[in-house]
Amino acid sequence: MNQDQIIKQIEPIIAQSIDGQAIENLKIDCKSKWWDLKSIYGLNEFLKDTCAIANTFGLDGFIIIGFDDKTNSFTDTKFSDSGLKDSAELRNVLIKRIDIVFDLNTFDITISGHQLSIIHIPPSVDKPHILRVYKRETKNGIREEFNKIFIRKNSSNYDASKNDIDIMYYDRKNIIPEYKIIVGVKRQTLQINGQGAAGTYNSMNIQPTLTFENQGSRPLAIVDIELKFSEEIEPRAEEEYTFKMVDNQPILVAINDIINYSPILEGIFSNNKSIQRAQRINLNLKNVVVQAIVLTMNSGKVISLPLMVY
Repeated sequence: MNQDQIIKQIEPIIAQSIDGQAIENLKIDCKSKWWDLKSIYGLNEFLKDTCAIANTFGLDGFIIIGFDDKTNSFTDTKFSDSGLKDSAELRNVLIKRIDIVFDLNTFDITISGHQLSIIHIPPSVDKPHILRVYKRETKNGIREEFNKIFIRKNSSNYDASKNDIDIMYYDRKNIIPEYKIIVGVKRQTLQINGQGAAGTYNSMNIQPTLTFENQGSRPLAIVDIELKFSEEIEPRAEEEYTFKMVDNQPILVAINDIINYSPILEGIFSNNKSIQRAQRINLNLKNVVVQAIVLTMNSGKVISLPLMVY
């Protein structure tokens, strides 16, 4: 959906609430303000809320930020109120914490003279989406709960039951997404090439053998690739490596087609410690944890995907 389509969807929802009619769509959530995504509590509530909508039966889901449907009041807001720089940083949060990343788009729009943020979550063929670690505040500090599956019921979020999960798999059969891509990589082709002296910026590259399978409803023209990997399941920023495509020649994948491609991806290592980590990865490719692959289409659409390693 583009911004105009989003506005056409959101305007009648807000008008309905102001008219005194309850919003009964389970895939619509209203927040008076952005979560503080730099705080543990705010980040984990964001992950819980978005996962719940992605896992819920039905069509597109929306989170309307800046409108309180209980008081029908507005609080002007914009994406920067989240504490993050841009949507790429938001995608990185999802990649690190959710087993299979769902599609998520953010828009800053104006309705009735008020500035709102909208999170659009298309129907997912990959649900259930599992939050690897859910951290919540208790009287005794932060409590960690593992492998949580959330779903929306009665306008609130709950742990999914077996019946809920069965419905998710049933719903998957009814969805034909525009973009459904499966990407695999040969582990031995993740070898890092390049050297540099300590204390200098060092350009290194990899040339992985990637397999693209297009199971969506439209042909693909991929113009950029980012590959993220590390030695840890939940790495700190300095423990994660990002390599970007050097040659931006589009990669074309027809509907129901499978192709192999070996792009050159370049990464920058800023200090000697980074170089040492990269060399260690080269010596032990069995322990490489591929965080995700991020694809940019010629339309500007950005998709974050898990990567199958074989």
